[in-house]
Amino acid sequence: EADDDDDDDQSLTTKDSPESSSYLRNARVPIAIYCLFSFAQIAYDEAYPLWLFAPVEKGGLGMSAASIGVVLALTAVGGAVLQLTVFPFVIAGRVGSTRLFRDATTAAAAVILLPPFIAGRNKRQVGAHHHAESGSGSPPLSTWTLLVGHNVCYRFLASNAFTAIFVCINNSAPRAVRGKVNGVAMALASAFKAAGPTVGASLLAWSLGNDLPPPFHTRFLFVFTCCLFATCAGIATCVLGPRFDRAVDDVEASTSKKGPAATSTSTTSSEDAATVAAAAAAGRPSEDVTTDGPPPTADDHDVVVVVVASDDDDVVTAADGDDESSSSVTLV
Repeated sequence: EADDDDDDDQSLTTKDSPESSSYLRNARVPIAIYCLFSFAQIAYDEAYPLWLFAPVEKGGLGMSAASIGVVLALTAVGGAVLQLTVFPFVIAGRVGSTRLFRDATTAAAAVILLPPFIAGRNKRQVGAHHHAESGSGSPPLSTWTLLVGHNVCYRFLASNAFTAIFVCINNSAPRAVRGKVNGVAMALASAFKAAGPTVGASLLAWSLGNDLPPPFHTRFLFVFTCCLFATCAGIATCVLGPRFDRAVDDVEASTSKKGPAATSTSTTSSEDAATVAAAAAAGRPSEDVTTDGPPPTADDHDVVVVVVASDDDDVVTAADGDDESSSSVTLV
């Protein structure tokens, strides 16, 4: 029972320690990027089916609800195939988290601008009179191919971006406070996700009903989402660095391992310097000198060696210039 009480006290101390708040400050940049990216992604995802359903003459595709369901189902299948083939064998282990997020978000920003061009091509190919009413029909096979291919690429890029930013958030905090950091990230992102559907649907309805010039016409939702993705990629490029590619625990562990090695090297160098100086003063080679007394400690880095030669015996005294303590060096 005493051990359990000690463990509980230790866990409470870890949660309430100032160290957790410092790591939370370290994670604020990836958390902010995650919130903004989540908002842009869910705003687009909620408005995308509405755009497919919109009339062709308004810039949509005039697809029926059943056709929209088929598009989304084929997208899920294609996305799963890419995740199981491309990601583990081409991306994982070869690209860092920060670079993966930056590249995936940049590519998604470019891909997100393609749907209006698909709609324009479909309108020229079949004519607006075939699908004048929303949800009245299905586009030709070529439009289906472009839609599914575009959607699969976009979903794959967005999924990789989310994976990368999750890893960056986890790497910004040690295991002891990782749950707290992730809880804050999810809570803040939920607020952004709650506003996404309203903003996305409103922007699409407004863009389809106005007669404003580009980019405020039917393509405004896609331009708006592209700008948000580009903003996330820009922030990641300027702020997220290689330090988010490794966990804080691993970085601290490697740093602590290097510390004792450096101290041992410095101590050995100080001992060798004192030995060589004593041997030179006595006119003996350095190999013939041994030390009596305890080995030097890590505090003996900067040693001033004072050599005193005695006429009576072969003893050399080496004194530290800081604390005036001495140790005997016997000549063999």
